[in-house]
Amino acid sequence: MAGVGGLFALWPFVAALGPAADTMARRVTFNTNGLIGTKQATIDVEGRPIAIFRRTETELSWLRYPSMPNKTRDPSSFTGEAFRDRDSHEPRQPSWAKNWHRSLHAGIVVLEAMCTREGCVVSRQQSFRSNTNLEDVIACPCCGSRYDLAGRAFAGPAKYNLRVPPHRFVDATTIEFTASEVLSTTASPANPS
Repeated sequence: MAGVGGLFALWPFVAALGPAADTMARRVTFNTNGLIGTKQATIDVEGRPIAIFRRTETELSWLRYPSMPNKTRDPSSFTGEAFRDRDSHEPRQPSWAKNWHRSLHAGIVVLEAMCTREGCVVSRQQSFRSNTNLEDVIACPCCGSRYDLAGRAFAGPAKYNLRVPPHRFVDATTIEFTASEVLSTTASPANPS
């Protein structure tokens, strides 16, 4: 009886070692098996729209080598358009996303789907760069800003890349967000220089 009584007495201390109940309640998960082709899924995490979609091998090649023909070209070849922060120096993503594809897994992108200028919800769509050249971009319907499929701003008035929210893969197909993490990482203003 003393042993059982001791366990009951220790239970509050053991329970306090785990995550807080409010943190557990705010976890949001998404299973990538539900993604169809390259179609964008948008989920809500604490009132913020999060866009998730797959990128094809060809799209990954265009992201890695932007000067490839028939897609988003090297910024110097744009007519007045250029990547604002090609290498993602602004702290708008976790440190693990400072790579050429700005994600945990190159084939799946997770971005906060809010334009960095207007705050409007952005979406993946096809856009004509010329009469014969169709490209996939992430576009803002309010200000016309365009981002590549890694969320890097390259056209329009937006100065910052789309934010990569903190998340993790629980297993090969399940992404987990903790709302408090998503809301606690904010961008720093650019250094005027």
